[in-house]
Amino acid sequence: MRCTICGNQDLTLLAEELRNSPGRVFHCAECDHGMLEAAAPLDAKAYYATEYRKKFTPSLVAPSSDPAHIFAMHQDSQGNRLKLVRHFSGPGKALLEIGCSAGQFLAHCRSDFECCGLELDDACADHVTRHLGLPVHRQELAALNLPAASFDVVAAFQVLEHVEDPAAFLAEIRRVLRPGGKIILEVPNLHDALRSLWRVPAYEKFYFHEAHRQYFSATSLHRLSRNLGLTVEELQFCQDYNAFNHIFWHFNNAPQQDCRFGLAAPEFPLDASQPVAAQINALCREFDASYKALLAGAGLSSNILLLLSA
Repeated sequence: MRCTICGNQDLTLLAEELRNSPGRVFHCAECDHGMLEAAAPLDAKAYYATEYRKKFTPSLVAPSSDPAHIFAMHQDSQGNRLKLVRHFSGPGKALLEIGCSAGQFLAHCRSDFECCGLELDDACADHVTRHLGLPVHRQELAALNLPAASFDVVAAFQVLEHVEDPAAFLAEIRRVLRPGGKIILEVPNLHDALRSLWRVPAYEKFYFHEAHRQYFSATSLHRLSRNLGLTVEELQFCQDYNAFNHIFWHFNNAPQQDCRFGLAAPEFPLDASQPVAAQINALCREFDASYKALLAGAGLSSNILLLLSA
C-alpha cells in the first residue's frame, strides 16, 4: 500500500476500527495524510444513492434520507463557503458544485452565478431541480466528459475525502475550469479537535468510516496541490460544530442525537421573562465564537477550506 499523495510505502496504522463497518486507516508521516486500507472499488452511483444515506444521517433520533430534511439541516451553515465564493461572482460567471446534496449551498448562489450541480443521489438531484430549478448531472465527474473550460468556479465541499484518486479528480476539475478559474474545496481535518485536543475515545471510531477514503491535513493538501501545479491562494481552518457539541462529546463519549443544535449558534431555551436570559445566550455565542477562533488559529478545527487556482 502506498500513500495516495506522495507514494510513500512506509505507513503506520492510524485506526483499526471504523464507524459502522470493519476496516483500517493508515498514516503517511511524509505528507501527514491518512488513507483507508485498499478495499474493493465502490460502485459510487449505487452506493451514494442508497447505502450512504442509510449509514450516515444528520439525525440519530429520526434517521432520514429525505432531501428536504437534509436541506433544512444544513442550509443555514454555509457561511464560510459563501464568504469565499462570492468574491468570484458576476454576470455570466458559471459555477459547478460537485456533490451538491439537496442544494443547500446552491440555493444561496443561484442569484450570483449560473449554477449547476453534480449529485449521485437521485432523490437529492430531483430536489435541487424541482425546488431550485437548476440542472444537475447524475454521474461521476470523469464519466461526464464535460467540455473543457466550462466553469469559472468549481466547488466540492466534503467530497475529496470520498475519492479514490484525488489527483485524477482534481486534474479533471482543472480541465473544465476557464482561464482564471477557481477551485474551492472543503475537507474534514485529520487534526480535528475532538481527536487531537479533547481526545474523546468514541470519536476516534466515529471519525473514521468506510465512505472516507482519504484523511487530509493542511500539509497533505499543500503537497497534493503542488504535485498538480495548482496554486494555494487561501487555506482556512473552519469549525462547523459549536463548543457545546464538543462539551457534549466530552461528558457523554457519544454524539448529540441531532446535528441541528451543534451546527447552530448556541441558543438555549431559557425563560425569556428573566432579563438575564438574553444576556446568557449572548455570552454563550461570544464564547462559541472565541472557541472557534482559537481552534482555527491552532489548526484544530473540524474542516479545512481551500481556494486553488490553476
